[in-house]
Amino acid sequence: DEYPYRGVGDMLAILGGVLRGCNNVVQEYAIQNSGVPTEYLGMLGLFGTLLSIIQIAALERDDVAELFGLMNDEGTTCSTEDNVLLVIAYVICLGAVYVGGAYFLLYSEAALYNLSLLTCDLWTVIFSVVAERIIPPPLFFAALLMIVGGVVMYEMGPSPIVTATSDHDDDDDSRPTEMLATNRRFDMLETELGDPSISSKSDDDDDKNDDEEGKSSQIKESCV
Repeated sequence: DEYPYRGVGDMLAILGGVLRGCNNVVQEYAIQNSGVPTEYLGMLGLFGTLLSIIQIAALERDDVAELFGLMNDEGTTCSTEDNVLLVIAYVICLGAVYVGGAYFLLYSEAALYNLSLLTCDLWTVIFSVVAERIIPPPLFFAALLMIVGGVVMYEMGPSPIVTATSDHDDDDDSRPTEMLATNRRFDMLETELGDPSISSKSDDDDDKNDDEEGKSSQIKESCV
């Protein structure tokens, strides 16, 4: 068989897509809860750099040495300077993707983001046809049309984030009215049952009046 591991490759591709979708959902949750994507981008850059260094040191040391000309390889097609420029361009483009995706998820949702990422294959097809003269099979174009149709159908419906936000605002608006009604009920009950503080105060006033009347009667008796 020409491709003995194609089944394993398909499963790994599906697993990678699922993990990518989960990553974007968690990314949306973190960004929208914090309100700003700066903390997320900072943590992503920090831990992403540390994990990349560990991965390079463990698995890709020879490849990195070959890329930067530390190993003599006559079969390379680019010079060391070109390789360095390509790496810098790649880092800049990848940083723009992460920053743009973070701000996109600040105002939208992960479902639309993932659907939009699937349409990136269109640029791959254009490059393949124009630069390499390779035309994909018809099934590829059918799948691409289905993806674009999914994005269009998703955009035709209301955004779930806007709906959830409006419901939350309606709940917040109804809370002051409910609190006012509850306070009115308590006032009515206090009026019907009597305020304990007022009754205790009136009792103190009565005791005070009784004491004054007793003193005045004693004075009258002594005078007589």
